[in-house]
Amino acid sequence: MAVIEKPLGTRIRAYRLMRGWKQEELAERLGSRLQVVSRWETGESEPTLRSAVDLAHALEITLSDLTGDTLPGFTKSALFTAPTKGTHQ
Repeated sequence: MAVIEKPLGTRIRAYRLMRGWKQEELAERLGSRLQVVSRWETGESEPTLRSAVDLAHALEITLSDLTGDTLPGFTKSALFTAPTKGTHQ
């Protein structure tokens, strides 16, 4: 099964809309301008790491949620479980 990752801008927009905010409100919460948020959401530009951290904080999500930083097919517990003896990974 193929996993299709959504672009960062799509995720920013989705989380913003889940909060019921307009772009202006997110920009205000970030101390930024509407044009900056708009460019992020359209993919015209991407936030810096500092801005991404601020975005995640404003949206009350983790940075991993924002960036989609997951490994398809793995659960979090599987990532931290030591392999059994005799298996190769």
